[in-house]
Amino acid sequence: MTDITKLIRMFFSTLLFILGVFLFMKEILAVDTSISAIRKGWKEEETVFYEQYIPDEDVIPCAKLIASLFHEQEYDIEINGCLIRRQEHKVGKIMGYGIEDTEYKKSYQYDIEGNIERIQYTPVR
Repeated sequence: MTDITKLIRMFFSTLLFILGVFLFMKEILAVDTSISAIRKGWKEEETVFYEQYIPDEDVIPCAKLIASLFHEQEYDIEINGCLIRRQEHKVGKIMGYGIEDTEYKKSYQYDIEGNIERIQYTPVR
């Protein structure tokens, strides 16, 4: 009697194992089919999933302009027609420059040899 119960237990254990392997393989096939369908859909749609934003370097906000004035200047600066020479620039004079609270377009003025002579900031309206 013990041999028959061992045989039945072994039979059901084997059957359960085979059933588990079968279901596992079926799920792997289903996942593979889903991934293939998604990839095919992506290729057909030409959807952009990521787009890098590159800010316009020539247009800067007022706060960034004022923050740049707190550092030592390499060139003369012209802000809305007001010329600030780099030798005369002092941090205490920043509020007296009359900088409007708007965005500014940054451009460069070059000398005859092609070296930067001054940086010009004009308000963007």
